[in-house]
Amino acid sequence: MLCPPCGPFSSIRNLTNYKRDPDIVQAETEEGRKHLRFAMSLATMQLKEGRGFIFEHPQGAASWHSPEVQPILQHPQVLRVVLDMCAFGLHAPDGTLHRKPTVILTNVPEIAEALSKRCTQDHPHMPLMGGQLPADAAKYTPNFVDAILKGLRRHLKRQHYPVFHIPDQWEWRGHDLVCRHFAPRQHMVTPHDCEAFDLTTVKFTGRRTTSKEFVGGATTTTVQDTWTSHRAAMPDRQAWSGATHFETVPTILLPQPMEDYAEWLANA
Repeated sequence: MLCPPCGPFSSIRNLTNYKRDPDIVQAETEEGRKHLRFAMSLATMQLKEGRGFIFEHPQGAASWHSPEVQPILQHPQVLRVVLDMCAFGLHAPDGTLHRKPTVILTNVPEIAEALSKRCTQDHPHMPLMGGQLPADAAKYTPNFVDAILKGLRRHLKRQHYPVFHIPDQWEWRGHDLVCRHFAPRQHMVTPHDCEAFDLTTVKFTGRRTTSKEFVGGATTTTVQDTWTSHRAAMPDRQAWSGATHFETVPTILLPQPMEDYAEWLANA
């Protein structure tokens, strides 16, 4: 959740800036833009890495017209949502609702859908002017947080996001050699790619089971094939992560006398 301090961009504060020291106002503005640039850099990073983000600021904030926000605001994968906080139960200490129109930028459609709520126009509002009221209205209500979490849960059921920059992890699961893929890939793996274990004495059946969780999509596919065949599997058009299991021939461990006897019988 990205929400840099909106005070320097507040339309309410701008009404009284003429009464204040210009140097202080300028310093606050520069500090606000520094936080805004940092928030936009995080949003850009999330977009590039295939992960989600949420950016929130009041609808009337001057930040929406700043050059720092424009690249994210105009990005084709970013959704812009206008909502009213009264729809999520934002109210003054006396119970009167605050409308507080707010804009959300996100690249997660399910969160955008969950937050798309406007005022029902069937109740009065308390203006956000003076005293402690603006500070009280800067808090997220439980209903607002619940809406984000519900959207996120729906998103996680539909989408798969990989963990970038982590190499494949090899492990043993019973008689299976398993390779867990965290970084996106398009090619299948074989035991020849394993550098974690000495496999010179391991016998494989040739059976390979690959679970592919495609990045940016709702599709999960399980592929079973024979990796020892001379025909290599074609690369996928869409990147995926997941896990690959290689079936091995179980090894029977015998006591040394029985092993010697079995070897004697084999040579007889």
